Amino acid sequence: MCLTLLLLCPSGSGSPAINRAAQGSPVSSSSPSLSSRSSVLAGLWLIFFINGAVLSSWAPRIPLVKERLGLLDSEFGIALLGIALGAVPAMLVTARILRRVRDTALCAITTIAFPAALPAISITTGLESLTTVLIILGAASGGLDVAMNALATRLQALWRFPVLGRLHGAYSLGVLCGTASAVVATRLNLSVSAHFTAVSTILLIAAIAALTVLLPRAPHASAPAMSAVDDADPPPRGRTVSHRLPISIGVIAIGGFLLEGLITDWSALLLRRDLNADPTIAASVLSLFSIAMFLSRSLSDAVLRRTGARKIVLIAAVVIATSAPLAITMASVPLVVVSLTITGRCVGPMFPLALAQAGQNAPNDLAGVSARLSIIGYAAYIAGPPAIGFAAENSTLPLTFTVALLATATLLIIASLSGHSGSSATATRPAASAGRSQQPLTGRRRPAPPPWRCRTQARTVRRRAGTG
Repeated sequence: MCLTLLLLCPSGSGSPAINRAAQGSPVSSSSPSLSSRSSVLAGLWLIFFINGAVLSSWAPRIPLVKERLGLLDSEFGIALLGIALGAVPAMLVTARILRRVRDTALCAITTIAFPAALPAISITTGLESLTTVLIILGAASGGLDVAMNALATRLQALWRFPVLGRLHGAYSLGVLCGTASAVVATRLNLSVSAHFTAVSTILLIAAIAALTVLLPRAPHASAPAMSAVDDADPPPRGRTVSHRLPISIGVIAIGGFLLEGLITDWSALLLRRDLNADPTIAASVLSLFSIAMFLSRSLSDAVLRRTGARKIVLIAAVVIATSAPLAITMASVPLVVVSLTITGRCVGPMFPLALAQAGQNAPNDLAGVSARLSIIGYAAYIAGPPAIGFAAENSTLPLTFTVALLATATLLIIASLSGHSGSSATATRPAASAGRSQQPLTGRRRPAPPPWRCRTQARTVRRRAGTG
């Protein structure tokens, strides 16, 4: 808990400059105090946690639900598609709704709806009802995903310091806690109904607490206001702000989700079947991977203030390309466990960094870029593991696993070296003083002098020339 509180508190470095910049911007009606920003961040942190905890509570209970309903594997596969069928359209619709509705309001609605729908799984009676409930859950998940990421991206741009990493760290922690709740419920022989009702109740209480501190304090913004942010913080020379999603940013999001899906779905089987690891060790690697993702995301904001986004992605990709493939080639169980844990450390910041990059590229369409990036990443997460399975049928899982790691890491290296992947980190860094220009420092341009200094210099030149 102490670590969590420390991670939630924004850095005080450059706070006066941040406040003064916010005062001059129409994004917010007033410049929030440091305590107010901390409260908003804590509330949003809880929302990200809730989003991660809901579906992770359901996933370990799938066998019991399938057995209770007596569904065939093919039938249950159709039901599971309901989550995607609900999530993808909801992401697109939410992006459009956010053009007219405040992100805080939509975030509040979906934060309540998502955990509230979870107990409905326990009262389903067949394929149709289960599919319907999962479509509703998927829609709530997709809407919440876009709304909370759009809000987080806007706050990061407004406050001028990185927060997306620690917020996505909360999501990873929610996944861990949701999975742990299922393990505890199984050990206590709790029914699915009792388990989901308890999880829903706890998360709804957390949601109310989060919204109580978030809604009154979160700064509001509209589309014109966001364009003011862009005017106050113009892009580097030679680059333009576009509503299109650069390929390199999409590659970073896809790469992060591909690696996460690959390790989540195939790492335990790789260790147990192909490397003859102990079942406990094979089962624990996913927990170690998730913990590493949580820690890396939670700490990535502090790293981002000191290191550019491009360097973070580049170093992470190089480590991924060298550690895990080498360990798998050596067929060493301890090395594979360690290397996959390190891979979790490297994968964690990928999507938050891509989201921050996308938000800076299109500050007037935060909801749209958040939706597009989430859909791209979601598609990669869903489609990647089955593709690995198909490839492994015609080869071996260790070889397929290694090739997938190397190929994804190579794409990440190329994306990190492209022109769009390294500048936003410094753009979120606050200015050291009020008199310094708020322009990004990526181009090493000298800040423009204030208008009064220009007028003084002009009068001096005219006086020396005898014309003034």
